[in-house]
Amino acid sequence: MAQTISLRKGNTRLPPEVNRVLYVRNLPFNISSEEMYDIFGKYGAIRQIRIGTNKDTRGTAFVVYEDIYDAKTAVDHLSGFNVANRYLIVLYYQQAKMSKKFDQKKKEEEIAKMQEKYGVSTKDKLDGVNEESGIEIQKIFLAYRARSFFLSSSLLFHLHKVRFFPRKSCITSIPVGSHWILPHFAALTKAISNYKQLTTGASLDEGEVKDDNLNQILDAIENAPESAARKIGTTYVDGLCKAGSLFAAVRLLRLLCYKNIFLGPSAYNIILVAASEKNDIEILSRVFKDLIVSCQSLPSASYSKLARGFVKTNDDVQLLRLVKEVSELTFPSSTTVVNRIIFAFAECGQFDKALVIFEQMEILKCKPDLVTYNTVLDLLGRAGRIEEMLCTFASMKEAGILPDFISYNTLLNQLRKVGRLDLCLVYFRDMVESGIEPDLLTYTALIGSFGQSGNISEALRLFNEMKTKQIRPSIYIYRSLVASMKKMGKVELAMTFLEEMNASMSNLAGPKDFKRTRR
Repeated sequence: MAQTISLRKGNTRLPPEVNRVLYVRNLPFNISSEEMYDIFGKYGAIRQIRIGTNKDTRGTAFVVYEDIYDAKTAVDHLSGFNVANRYLIVLYYQQAKMSKKFDQKKKEEEIAKMQEKYGVSTKDKLDGVNEESGIEIQKIFLAYRARSFFLSSSLLFHLHKVRFFPRKSCITSIPVGSHWILPHFAALTKAISNYKQLTTGASLDEGEVKDDNLNQILDAIENAPESAARKIGTTYVDGLCKAGSLFAAVRLLRLLCYKNIFLGPSAYNIILVAASEKNDIEILSRVFKDLIVSCQSLPSASYSKLARGFVKTNDDVQLLRLVKEVSELTFPSSTTVVNRIIFAFAECGQFDKALVIFEQMEILKCKPDLVTYNTVLDLLGRAGRIEEMLCTFASMKEAGILPDFISYNTLLNQLRKVGRLDLCLVYFRDMVESGIEPDLLTYTALIGSFGQSGNISEALRLFNEMKTKQIRPSIYIYRSLVASMKKMGKVELAMTFLEEMNASMSNLAGPKDFKRTRR
């Protein structure tokens, strides 16, 4: 409701398609009126809900709000909302489009009658069609084109034989200079060369791309071959963003999704970057939610671009609202997704925001797991917040989550950096007592630490222990020991280890040996 009030106070100009009546698709067939009121009633007073019960209308419903701003809030929040493992499609009801759909059915019935009259089908050839039937055949052709079917252009004026092909299967590759696709590329070139003609001349806050221009873009993408549609669509999205029409770019992606055309994460990433540059958290959040609903597994770049979008804001409320909505959309994989969000914020250096998300995970009904704690331990260590790191490690154990070798190596590495060798030994022993075998990374951190502090005897003890366990030393360990021995004046011993290193160079551990699969 707070958002609704702010919209009214700001005298926000709503897009022309916004109205109080919503058309909802992809509902569970057995959903009840009470459940619908429970879902949609959170966003404002509802005048009426009508659920489809016929064979053709099952899974759909009309929701009528008392207030148009409540309807807009519901569309913004419930598009892609998960109900019984079905993601809702929430649209504004548009009578013209519904009437057009009804007229389309009538056209299809007329086409069927004409097919029957002239013996035309999508599989069979027409032989012996004479000139007198030319007008009727052209009518059939136009009707088929309206239904997204393709008629070979070479037969338009020489109607001796006619064959109809489904659009998706008629062409598998497009030769350079194909005449039928050129108009769409021409439209694309014109749009990219003159972005201002795509818009009303207003910014994102003042206006949007005209509907006829948006429809032209949709036609160009729909009529392009599948191999080129994604590239063309992404180019349009990039053009709209460069023209400052972010809202139009979002609309384009949504309309394409409704037509089962998904451009891929790269197109969404373009809008995420543009929204970040304009510090538009609302569009940033909306696009990320759309992306995560459309794509089962997001690339790391998408999470990074989301995190960078929050660099200029300190509004934790918006951040937590987004994380909550994302966790609901991705259930039961919420923890994995939230872990990746925390990691992205940590990688961008936004440690405080990453910790805010971590601290609120229980409230978000998203339980932290081992990966969560390991990520947080690492970011606390990198931030120099050692005491918090150790407290988090203790709370991890209290929560019943057993640390693994990554947990202990993270602690040892960060404690080494701040010179807390006493604690390094404590956690090293705890690691061994917990039944977790130290690896190359563990010994590298400990041997380097004790060597630099002048405790050569402890460094050599760990070095011998490592070799006893048949863990191959790396060149880094040898160099660390040699440097430490020279520093302590033990030159002869240093030369002995240097010769040993050179003699076993081909058998030393390399970078790949530092990687270890979690057990």
